[in-house]
Amino acid sequence: MKLLRNFFIPLSLYSLCLFGDEQVVHVLYIQGQEHEKVKEVKEVKEVKEVKEVKEEKQVYEKIVSTGDQKYIDAGQNYEINYLLLKAIAQTESGQNPRALNCANKNGSCDYGIMQINSIHLPVLKTQGITVEKLFDEKTNIQVGARVLKGCIKRFGFTYKTLNCYNGKINGNDYYARVIKNYHRLTKAVE
Repeated sequence: MKLLRNFFIPLSLYSLCLFGDEQVVHVLYIQGQEHEKVKEVKEVKEVKEVKEVKEEKQVYEKIVSTGDQKYIDAGQNYEINYLLLKAIAQTESGQNPRALNCANKNGSCDYGIMQINSIHLPVLKTQGITVEKLFDEKTNIQVGARVLKGCIKRFGFTYKTLNCYNGKINGNDYYARVIKNYHRLTKAVE
């Protein structure tokens, strides 16, 4: 397993990895306990020195101050890299919280910044989430993170996870577009 990107924010460690011919998203989360995947990854380094942690905290605070808190909160709730959530939002809607797409071949509609598909509406309604609430950025990002977490549980850490979010598993280059946006975002954070 070759690491392409490794970065640290307080309480979390996330990695984007390449495995064989498949691009694989590893979501490794550390908060007072070691996640089972962390044990498998030999490349995880020892705890950084205090100076490095302070520098990373400053970067983290800068990110938070630029409006990423909604992604960070959803990422922490579902143990998903917040930049991966933001990359999905960029791919889906250009990060437009008012985005609406009802031109899907199956007649469904996509709502808000994460483009939550109307196929999820029956379950969301039981949780008090209406179409109108999907245009609330925070609600939409939380729902998107929940959908992605379901895809992770279903497909593990493979490219199919990202394609699952998009609704078409095979014959879909959606995952490549998300990863491209992810790389752009990580470079902006550095």
